[in-house]
Amino acid sequence: GIAHDFNNILTSILGNINLAKSILDPSNEIYEYLESAEESSRRASKLTKKLLTFSKGGEPIRIPQNIYELVRESSDFILSGSNINCRIDRSPDLWTAEVDRDQISQVFHNLILNACQSMPEGGTIHIVCENYLKKNMKQDSVPLKEGDYVRVIVSDEGVGIHPEHMEKIFDPYFSTKQKGGGLGLAVSHSIIKKHFGLIVCESIPARGSTFTLYLPATRVSETPKRMPQDIKGQGKIMIMDDEQVVREIASRM
Repeated sequence: GIAHDFNNILTSILGNINLAKSILDPSNEIYEYLESAEESSRRASKLTKKLLTFSKGGEPIRIPQNIYELVRESSDFILSGSNINCRIDRSPDLWTAEVDRDQISQVFHNLILNACQSMPEGGTIHIVCENYLKKNMKQDSVPLKEGDYVRVIVSDEGVGIHPEHMEKIFDPYFSTKQKGGGLGLAVSHSIIKKHFGLIVCESIPARGSTFTLYLPATRVSETPKRMPQDIKGQGKIMIMDDEQVVREIASRM
């Protein structure tokens, strides 16, 4: 589709930028221009992925994932070097959740980034990962089908959300921030919906916000992963793609 074609164009742009950077000395003035072009191209690629979640494409490829690890990776990446602390608690027998790793990581990225931006003076983000069993519709007010879920709760101590804005926070392009396109929460809502899950928000102005999401789970406790070992060898690599420009770029790298 259009998104695939656009990504091929971006692949060509990014590939040529990387090739140009590889033959330039970092002290060269042109190198700085190439880095700026590279960053803009990557932002365009991320925007394409976000827009794809609103289309019929972008369907998640769901396999059991370690949710705690995805949350920790997102928090470590976003909060590195910031004045924000993050506390992550989890159930000792936390189930795995059947999710698309990249898409759910994007959700955690959006939620943690929002929490961080709501506390410009610093603060603490508290995240809880726990098992949730929905036995029947009368159990509580959570509108989910009966079954097993992993519940992730992301709370901050930020400025909060005004009541009149609560109904719009998941609308595309709605934002109360000066910076940002208003797609983060809308994309997150779309991703969770495609995973047959749920995301809800509670907020008190000047006290903070809490986002709670539910993801379908499998009753398998998380187990530590073995670090993959590098495979060394020599030989030829076959490159297959329907776009000639992509094949040419890949063959030069």
